[in-house]
Amino acid sequence: FVSGFLTILLAVLVMGCLRDPERGGKEKVLREMMAIGRKYDRKLTWGQFVSAMTNHSSNCLLMLQGFFSNIPWGIMFVFLNDCLSQEMGLSVEAATFIVGIFGIGCATGGILGGYLGQLATGADRKFLPIFMAVSTFFGIGPFVALLGGHSYNRAGW
Repeated sequence: FVSGFLTILLAVLVMGCLRDPERGGKEKVLREMMAIGRKYDRKLTWGQFVSAMTNHSSNCLLMLQGFFSNIPWGIMFVFLNDCLSQEMGLSVEAATFIVGIFGIGCATGGILGGYLGQLATGADRKFLPIFMAVSTFFGIGPFVALLGGHSYNRAGW
């Protein structure tokens, strides 16, 4: 109840306090066009989107990679709580707390990883995939330790 109420309240605040940016207002070529009084009203159609996604091999690769990598993440967040409480012996509250901490860690890692990845790319473009591989490798350890086959008891971890 509280979460839903806060979400609706914040949505109303955002709608009332923020305005959408002008379409194309940050693009140099379009800014020049808007400066002389013309409006940019071109919108992407469904057909153009499908064409862009299917006619470029890099877009197809990104879509396939995204599809197959999102399934495990979705499953993990859905079933991690059940696994920790039913299979590993934690209380539902403790399992939910761990899933919450896991989510905060993912968000923090995404932000920090994006920043560090940008620094790596700034140093040399070839460092980005190396950084991604190394950070992914080091992320495996804590997760395996969490689900490492032992069970937790009520007395402690």
